[in-house]
Amino acid sequence: MRIRKFQADTIREALLQVKEEMGPEALILRTQKIKGSFLGGGERYEVTAGLEEKFEPTAVAKPAAEPTQTVSYGPGSRMASGSAQTWTPPVRETASVGISHQEFAALQQGIDAVRKAAESPKDEIAAVRREMGQMRSVLSMLAEQWRDHAGTRIAETLLPHYQKLLASDLSESIAQKACEETQTRLEAGGMQGEGDPEWTRNVLLQVLSEILPCAPVLVPRGASKAKVLLFAGPTGVGKTTTIMKLAARLSSQGALKVGLVSCDNYRIGAQEQIKTFAEVAGLPLRSVFTDDDISRALDDLRVCDVVLVDTAGRSPRNELHRIELTALAERIRPDEIHLVQSATTRLRDLRMALSAYKDLGPNRLVFTKLDETDSYGALCTLVAEEGIPASLLCFGQDIPEHMGDASPEELARMVLGEDDGCPA
Repeated sequence: MRIRKFQADTIREALLQVKEEMGPEALILRTQKIKGSFLGGGERYEVTAGLEEKFEPTAVAKPAAEPTQTVSYGPGSRMASGSAQTWTPPVRETASVGISHQEFAALQQGIDAVRKAAESPKDEIAAVRREMGQMRSVLSMLAEQWRDHAGTRIAETLLPHYQKLLASDLSESIAQKACEETQTRLEAGGMQGEGDPEWTRNVLLQVLSEILPCAPVLVPRGASKAKVLLFAGPTGVGKTTTIMKLAARLSSQGALKVGLVSCDNYRIGAQEQIKTFAEVAGLPLRSVFTDDDISRALDDLRVCDVVLVDTAGRSPRNELHRIELTALAERIRPDEIHLVQSATTRLRDLRMALSAYKDLGPNRLVFTKLDETDSYGALCTLVAEEGIPASLLCFGQDIPEHMGDASPEELARMVLGEDDGCPA
């Protein structure tokens, strides 16, 4: 076996050197941190790799023989004097972590695949176990890098879950806090469930559910006053469709008297869409164009159990629209204000929209288009950060089937990639 050592500033660079110099068949024998040279400064990484003779590449004519030496890139390294070969230093990554989340996930998947392969014939088991040991060694070093970078000590049993949370776009701070609290509870439980992946998962799900508040729509029957729910949000997120789904569900399944108020006078066809639905569903509808229309509409629908108010969707940056909407809410004085947002929206834009509607005072969050994404960390981050409960989760166009009540347990499963929020 030919054995060589490779040094680099990051574990990733060292592994790339192994692959380039010895090929994909090389075996990782050891990985360790070492001190840099006198001129090079801080810590570096050294990977010892070996290559079986049967994997040695066939000889190929080369312009000149290269001297055997330890390959070293980064600060403190030098080329051998007199060498005619030019060397371009690799671009160092700006982050302190030497590998991406996706690559870390690939390594974790590799371990799982090799574990399954261990069921192969006996003559291959030794090789499989050797490869598992190599990947575990690299994975342990990467885990140590992540811990140092995050400034926290995440237990190795929680690292796969931590990776899933980050991959779902949950904010890093919330993912860390959830894993830390999970580890605290596991340690407080003593030997109970120690080393049991299912037990660890259940505790993490419980922790996540506690930081994801939810408040389903509840309407009392036979109250002296109709409960008024106002729906607002950016254009194109599906407010009108959400209202139609909720109205159909409450009237058919809940046997409640439902009234509709449309204040959307901007979007072409908006009045016709909800008017057609109201006629088919047999629900009273009032369209509002002036302040006087608001009072008459609410008075006409006072016999209903619940009144759902549809508003115009405009850009959150449209200050005039936000002022008009706030004035409308002050006239209507709804019991609940539901801010509707699309689950496909990135976290930065979710935060921006919520900030723009702060003056309106939303106290519920509705998320639509769950069927158009498989990443739910952004919406869960918004719920956890703001403490505003999620009320409804919507997906698809079918009325009223494609809607469900939000629950902390379901959001927790969604952010761990175990639930898509879309019942079959």
